[in-house]
Amino acid sequence: MIFGGIDQKLNAMRFITVYDFLDHKFTQLRESGVPPPTRINHGLLEIGNGMFLLYGGEDPAGRGSFADLWHVRVHLEE
Repeated sequence: MIFGGIDQKLNAMRFITVYDFLDHKFTQLRESGVPPPTRINHGLLEIGNGMFLLYGGEDPAGRGSFADLWHVRVHLEE
């Protein structure tokens, strides 16, 4: 799973995507619930059963670092 990053002009972007390494394709996801703030330089750890742990990172506007943890569940519609 990819959760944001920076674009070619070095602007923060929010682009939540999963990559299927078997089929070699990307699928863009939509968010539901209360989303975490957009961040850069964060960590993302797969913890199993479609769950990820999103942690840390920096505010793209330069207001400081994040010290929070988010459990993110990925559900792909068949």
